[in-house]
Amino acid sequence: MIRKVSLSTSAAKTIAAAALQGYNASYKQERLGILLGRVSGSTVKVEQAVVYRGGIRTRTAAQVDSRKIEARVKALQAKTGLRYLGGFHTHNQIGDTISSALSQADKTPLCDNLPAVVELIACIWTSDGRLRASEFYLQGRLGDCRIRMAGYACQQKFQRLVISARAASISMA
Repeated sequence: MIRKVSLSTSAAKTIAAAALQGYNASYKQERLGILLGRVSGSTVKVEQAVVYRGGIRTRTAAQVDSRKIEARVKALQAKTGLRYLGGFHTHNQIGDTISSALSQADKTPLCDNLPAVVELIACIWTSDGRLRASEFYLQGRLGDCRIRMAGYACQQKFQRLVISARAASISMA
């Protein structure tokens, strides 16, 4: 049973940068990507996060061609020798609202032919509020924005996982 997801520093920064890029787009867009790494006991170790640039992205959703993403995943696996772990996507603040609840679309895998172990969601919004420590969120500041990442076990009814990164915090210096 998967209980924890651990991100490499580069994976955390890639996801944070993708979230910020989508948030700062002229018409905010969700970003999504591929997670690669290893499973060790009850821990998923994300070594690489790769932004997927294909598909259609809107403020509240992203759609991909499953054949194209499957081909991209297989090419990345061959190149890196890492296992496909699942995907990540972002939720942007729109107006005064940020979606933090899991929708059915959030639970839909990037590709049906590739079984996902974990899904990461990175929420980004404008805030000058204080960060509160939690083992279920990886949090940080990106300029005047706040980002919060959460991990979910795909094969365990999307149970929330303890999350950590090798970096002490997420920042875009």
